[in-house]
Amino acid sequence: MQRMFIQPSACRRRLFCLLVAFTLILGCVHPASRSTRPADADLSGRAWLRTELIFGRSIEGDGRVTDDEWNRFLETVVTPRFPDGFTSWDADGQWKSDTGTILTEPSKVILIVYPDSGETDRKISEIIDRYKTMFRQQSVLRITQESDIRFE
Repeated sequence: MQRMFIQPSACRRRLFCLLVAFTLILGCVHPASRSTRPADADLSGRAWLRTELIFGRSIEGDGRVTDDEWNRFLETVVTPRFPDGFTSWDADGQWKSDTGTILTEPSKVILIVYPDSGETDRKISEIIDRYKTMFRQQSVLRITQESDIRFE
């Protein structure tokens, strides 16, 4: 198979996001893991959630989101909404096109762990909307799961 880097079209991007989401759902959900959390798992008396946001860095026709642009995005958009912290790392997205060619896209992932609240959901939606607007992206993949949070 030929391996090449291209800037994904809107259709390929949607397909990629659906495939990643489907794979993660199948790989991460186990019936036994849905059991009741231990009492000491909830540090604030509320349910905790874990959200991963996956940002493609390709910009159709213009190259990609640079490291400087990403760092400014973190500083001006993400940090003000989550000053208590988050984690960010590099990733590589990969999927097979309709023609059988393996396509890749450099990506960034942000992990946020937080007590469940409507306010936090609004902040995460704002981050997604700002990224899509700033870097002309069609979508950002969002994965949210209940989490057992402890400091041990």
